[in-house]
Amino acid sequence: MNSTDFPQADTKTTLSAPAAAHHAEGSDGQRRLAWILCAGIAGAVLFEIAGRALYSALEAPYIVTGSMTLAAVFTWGGVSIFIVRRLQSSLFVKRLVMWGALALIFSQVVSLLANLDIAILRTAVYDHPVLYFILEEGMFLVGISSLFLGFYASIFETHRAHIQTEYRRQLLAIEVEERRKAQERLKESEQTLRTLIAVNPESLLLVDADYRILVANDTTALRFNTTLEELPGRDISLFFPPELAGFARTPFETAAETGTVCRFEAERSGHYYDCYVCPVKGADGKLQRYALMEIDITGRKQMEDALRSLNQSLEQRVQERTQELQQTNQRLLDAMNLNEELITVSPLGILAFKASGACVVANTAASRILELSPKELLSLDFRDSGRLRRLGLHVLLESVLTGETHLHGEVRAPRTAGEDLHVDYYISSFVSAEDRHLLLLLNDVTERVRSRAIIEEQRREIDNAARMSELGMLSSGIAHEIKTPLAVISAGAQQLQQLLKQPSHDQAKTDKALNIILRNVQRITDIIKSLQNLTRESARDPFSRVSAARIVGDAVDLCRHRFLKSGTLLRVSGVEGVYLECRPAQISQVLINLLNNAHDAVESLKDRWVRVEVEERDGEVVFSVTDSGKDLSVEIMEKLFQPFFTTKKEGKGIGIGLSVSKRIIDTHSGRFEIDASSANTRFLVRLPASQALPQ
Repeated sequence: MNSTDFPQADTKTTLSAPAAAHHAEGSDGQRRLAWILCAGIAGAVLFEIAGRALYSALEAPYIVTGSMTLAAVFTWGGVSIFIVRRLQSSLFVKRLVMWGALALIFSQVVSLLANLDIAILRTAVYDHPVLYFILEEGMFLVGISSLFLGFYASIFETHRAHIQTEYRRQLLAIEVEERRKAQERLKESEQTLRTLIAVNPESLLLVDADYRILVANDTTALRFNTTLEELPGRDISLFFPPELAGFARTPFETAAETGTVCRFEAERSGHYYDCYVCPVKGADGKLQRYALMEIDITGRKQMEDALRSLNQSLEQRVQERTQELQQTNQRLLDAMNLNEELITVSPLGILAFKASGACVVANTAASRILELSPKELLSLDFRDSGRLRRLGLHVLLESVLTGETHLHGEVRAPRTAGEDLHVDYYISSFVSAEDRHLLLLLNDVTERVRSRAIIEEQRREIDNAARMSELGMLSSGIAHEIKTPLAVISAGAQQLQQLLKQPSHDQAKTDKALNIILRNVQRITDIIKSLQNLTRESARDPFSRVSAARIVGDAVDLCRHRFLKSGTLLRVSGVEGVYLECRPAQISQVLINLLNNAHDAVESLKDRWVRVEVEERDGEVVFSVTDSGKDLSVEIMEKLFQPFFTTKKEGKGIGIGLSVSKRIIDTHSGRFEIDASSANTRFLVRLPASQALPQ
């Protein structure tokens, strides 16, 4: 510690109360010694003077004067010995006092010997008076002077020693105060350190140089599975597994050797800790203790393990994905090669255009359909191609490019030689390599159109056959329906002829006969019209709004005679005030087929009746035809609408009536159903009251 660390003492500074008392005590001692010295000198001098006075004045005997001299010698010698022993002075001062005392004693001895009546001494004294004076008086003065000098030198040294002692005491007091303050600061620091250690959420402890725990916090006690009171003095290695006890000291030794923080990881009871050991050295540079902090990294370890496992899993998945990508790439290459082959051999014409209009893909089928070579196709621009313009495809391609998602339709492609082609087209857009492209697919459907025309012709023939079949079954009834009004017309004509021959005929009877004729002519006209509706091709008729009564009436007129002939009751209800949009001739054909089927089904029954009902509900017009027969079996219902399936006897029908009727209802966006909930056989025809789109 430097002297500048403390305030400098001033010798002139007023002493403190304890120091002044001590100084006063020292001064009193010196004064007592001075009084003793003075008393001793005075006593010795008095004895000496008294002896000499007795000798000079009274001529006292030698025994008296000698005794006085011895008394002076012993008095002075005793005082001198006492003072020398009590003086706390240097050896020089003590010797000075001793020599002074010896000089006084020597002078008194000389004086004593001179007083003895010894011839030789007396002769020497008288012969040498100066020497005698020096030996007696001079030595006396020298002794007295030495005693006084030694005494005052002792007083000076003692006073200086007291001053130095007081100065050292002041320095010591200052140092003690500084140490007290330092200890208080140290206690505060230790308390702060203990508080910091206590409140630290991680393990924090101080370990001495012998690896014994000095201070620890609650977290340390909890992790060491002990109490905070039991930790101080315990060896740190005791809290590690036996197999790691030696390893536990290694980080401390490393930190002590290097003088730096040593980091290591430890594991206890399934928990992982990140440990830091910091050596703490004193002012002399020697190791005093270690600071050890343990941070629980179990969660981080678990995350690292999970991350490591995830990385391994990810690496494995990456490898697997890489293999899959390689396989996919290989399959993609194979697919690309296959696509190129498929595009080449595809019967569909395939063309791909850039947004700029340039053709980038064209196959053989497109070349055949458009009558252009592959080279010509790859060099054309769909906006400028005359071939695509003649087909109107350039406008469609442009519309898809500007917003339409896709377009589909059919065009007729004129040929330079031979029959024109019918081509289905499909146009869409796609993005490839960040550039928009157009895809045009062309399908030559000429054969399909031909087949469709043939099928349509065959369907018409089947429909005609169905109508003819219905007409054949109704022919006798139709003939009867025509013959009856003809007979009435013939009778009315004869009656009118007779009335006209009379000179004055009755006009009322004439008008009545004419009305009968006209009514039956209208009846025949209606029958013929209904017959014409049944026999003519009506599939291309436009939809028209007609009454249900008219449709049902046309059907009933053609079937009435069959029902009357067989005695089958035919009832019609609910037809008035109901209208719908349809092709009336086709719906009448459906009802005639249902009425004929119902008639044939109940013809052999005892209870024979057929009921036709019409009702309108929820935007639909429902025609129902119910007969007195029992409900149909599931097996028959599953096959009933199949072409050429029939349950009638041979010669009664060929099994196409219901299939044709169902197709007619389908073209009207309706439904043809069998009411399975009815106890009797009941057919339902559901038609929309209004057609959403014109057919």
